[in-house]
Amino acid sequence: MEPNSTSVSVAREARTRGRRATWLVALALAVGCLAWLDVSSTYHGDEHFYFDAALRMWEGGSWWTPEYADGSLRLNKPLLSYWLSASSMQLLGPGLLAGRLPFVVAAVATLFATARLARALLPGESDAAALAPALLASCSTFATLSTRCTPDILLVLGVTLAWIGIAEWIVLGHSTATCARWIWGGCALAAAAKGSLALVTALLVLLAAWRWRRESLGLLVRSPATFFGCAIAVAAIGPVALRDAGVPGRSFVEDQVTAKIAASPLEWITAAANYVATLFRHLLPWSVVPLFLAVFARARLAHELATRRKAAMLAVAYALALVLVFSFSSMQRGRYLAPAYPALLVLLTPVAVHYDASRAARTLSRSLLVVLAIASASVALVWGGADLRVGLTCAALASALVGLAGWMPLASPTLAASLGLLLLQLVGAPAMRHAFRSTHVERAAEAARLDAVWGLDPSTTASLIRFESALRLTPAEWRGEPREEQLAQAEAVLTASTGAEFLRKRGWEIRPCGYLAIRPSLGLVFELAGARDPRAAFARACEPAFFATRSSGAAPGAERTSG
Repeated sequence: MEPNSTSVSVAREARTRGRRATWLVALALAVGCLAWLDVSSTYHGDEHFYFDAALRMWEGGSWWTPEYADGSLRLNKPLLSYWLSASSMQLLGPGLLAGRLPFVVAAVATLFATARLARALLPGESDAAALAPALLASCSTFATLSTRCTPDILLVLGVTLAWIGIAEWIVLGHSTATCARWIWGGCALAAAAKGSLALVTALLVLLAAWRWRRESLGLLVRSPATFFGCAIAVAAIGPVALRDAGVPGRSFVEDQVTAKIAASPLEWITAAANYVATLFRHLLPWSVVPLFLAVFARARLAHELATRRKAAMLAVAYALALVLVFSFSSMQRGRYLAPAYPALLVLLTPVAVHYDASRAARTLSRSLLVVLAIASASVALVWGGADLRVGLTCAALASALVGLAGWMPLASPTLAASLGLLLLQLVGAPAMRHAFRSTHVERAAEAARLDAVWGLDPSTTASLIRFESALRLTPAEWRGEPREEQLAQAEAVLTASTGAEFLRKRGWEIRPCGYLAIRPSLGLVFELAGARDPRAAFARACEPAFFATRSSGAAPGAERTSG
């Protein structure tokens, strides 16, 4: 009787520790994301597709038909992302923070789903639920997707929910009816977020069922959850597909499949190798540890694989399925593999548990945490300049994590190190981008009039200007040399060097207003580190941006030169 009560007590303590750790990591992620949600320096190019469509819904457009900023139809993604962003704008008003907030909520929900997945996928590993969310939050891809108004994080959440059902059904042997709700609900969310990739998850479910729960396969397929899941997916995809002229769903299928097929087998092999390398790189530093075990503790690694055979087979099979699917695509994006990361990182938690048992691990993690916290705060305070928000946000989070380092005897070294990495990615890196941002969007948003954006990634820049100006300015997007009628109607244009020279020859007045930021090379980083004014040195290395206005004497077609 005594061993039973002791084991119950240990299990209860482990669950409490797991809940506290998950709440701690979720809080750190939420605060780190919220600090930068309304900052344009963290804007990703793909966000404008969803922001623009959501903004048109908010302004009174059809909630069943996404549109680009110019009013043309955008029929190549399901509706869920647009609905969430537009609904948030209805509650909070239009802006970057409102548009991105639902995706932060989805990221936090994914952490809690990952904790439950760890308990299901690794039964008996008491600390898995405490460490798995921390490992996921420290993953650079997951951290950056959490702050973007794109469907990627919704897809990760949907797949993770489906994984809970898979693990509880296959590994724990729970009832088919209960697990079906998780499986098909998660697949439905994945389909409503991004479309056809949900089929990969559904295929994994069917193959796993055929391998381990064949007798329950029919019950799973006939479950009411199957029909509810299909209804949700159809509600998000159907209205978009039916709006296509000619063949319904043509735009959706072309975007999801046809337009992305690579041309040759060599491209497929190269893409597959790149994606495998991406898996390893994105999961650093945790992906390195199994390699050390394979060399120095082969017996322990073999024991873990034998004990977790089903979990390992499921997680690795799913990751390789994603690699295979995306290797046939002509577009290669590392973030496409993100749905596989929760399950893979859950598998790495036993390794982290062994790591935590070492006294050297505690010392190393404590030192790493302090260094990361101080480095992130210093970078933000020094290079953030006079931006008070940058300094206060980074200093507050760094102080909190340094305080945690003093609590290390009660904390997991892996948890502490993960929080330090999360701090660096959600606070230090955005602070760096913010410090070196160009002001051309902000200055353009303050103008009395702006008719067009030309040569500055026009869609992204125009979308940002709309938000920065509180919808007062709605510039057109010039993607090539403007027609004479476009020039005749324009009075103010934001442009790059080529456009500035073109307009100067026609008598327009040209004023520099910023620069087009670049990804710095290693040599430029060293140059900036030694510069007296790093931001000025960075600006000189970038192409300038200009604000062009029609001077009083300029007329359409004029070829005179203005100084």
